[in-house]
Amino acid sequence: MLLYFIPNNKEKAMKKYFAKYLPVEGEIKIGDVIKDSLGYITITSEEGVRVYTEANKQRYKLFLCSRDKKPMDIVTFESGKRTQIEKWDEDYNQWVFNGKSRVSDEDCFKVIGEISSDATWVKEGDEFDEKDLLLVEYPEGLDQKDFWVEWDWKNINGLLENVKLGSSVLVEVIKQ
Repeated sequence: MLLYFIPNNKEKAMKKYFAKYLPVEGEIKIGDVIKDSLGYITITSEEGVRVYTEANKQRYKLFLCSRDKKPMDIVTFESGKRTQIEKWDEDYNQWVFNGKSRVSDEDCFKVIGEISSDATWVKEGDEFDEKDLLLVEYPEGLDQKDFWVEWDWKNINGLLENVKLGSSVLVEVIKQ
C-alpha cells in the first residue's frame, strides 16, 4: 500500500498525523539514516558505512504516525517498544495495556507506514491532517511502480482495517 499526501502546514494547531524517525533492522548501506551525537544523518559513502557499522549504530527510517488511537490498536512508545492498547481508563485518563499497565495518551502513538526515502522534503516533526492523505494500494509481491490502484479515502482511520496483518505500508509524499 502507498499513502500519498500533500503537506499543508499553514495552520499552527496540532495535527493528527506526524513524521517520526523509528529504528529499523538491517545492515547499514549508503543512503541509510542513522542517529549519532549530531542527530539524524544520511550515510553518503562506503567509509561512512564502515565507520557506523563498526560503531554498531542503528538504522532509522521516517514513518507516518498518528496521535489518533482507539482500543485494540497497536501503539509504539518513544523507546520503540510496541504493545496493544485495550481500553481507555476514564478515571486515570490513560490507556490500559497488558490487563493493568497504563500509559498516557501523549506517551504513545500509532505507526501508519514508512515514508518514502524519495520524499526528501519531509522532515521529522512535520504534521499533517486527513485532508493531506490519499491511500494507494498495490498487490503484494509487486513493486509499487509496476501497479497501483487509487482509493478514494474520506477518512484515513479506515486504513488499518484494510491493511492485512503483516503487510507493509509505504507513504509517498507529493511535493507541492
